[in-house]
Amino acid sequence: MNPSIIQLLQELRSACFESDLALIEKLTISQSEMHFFIASIELEHLHTATMAEKMKISPSRISRIIEKMVQNKLIKRSADKTDRRAINIEFTSKGMQYLNEIENHLNSCETKIKENLNSDKIETLKDNLSFLIESMKKQ
Repeated sequence: MNPSIIQLLQELRSACFESDLALIEKLTISQSEMHFFIASIELEHLHTATMAEKMKISPSRISRIIEKMVQNKLIKRSADKTDRRAINIEFTSKGMQYLNEIENHLNSCETKIKENLNSDKIETLKDNLSFLIESMKKQ
């Protein structure tokens, strides 16, 4: 029987997730904190509202994640100078070390995925995945 697209995506995610769990355990962070680090990778400025939106979680949930990360000295927060309701977030040196380690981990997973594909297949795969993502956003 032919596996569905969702089954194939789940299998791919599971293959990466095993090594994610090992890194989560090594860094002694939660899966939510790992998700926070990953969601922050391409952002220039971190704000609570932006992170909640990017992670697709409620403002109260992001507040709890941020509070735990502050307690663990991974991030620090400050009031926004232009909008008193907004909270700015920045990584501490410990948080930056964790972020770099997580980025290296993600790059390693991507290298494993790409190692048996030529550049045309990689571009086709990226195009198809982007198309799937956009299709899901429309629903």
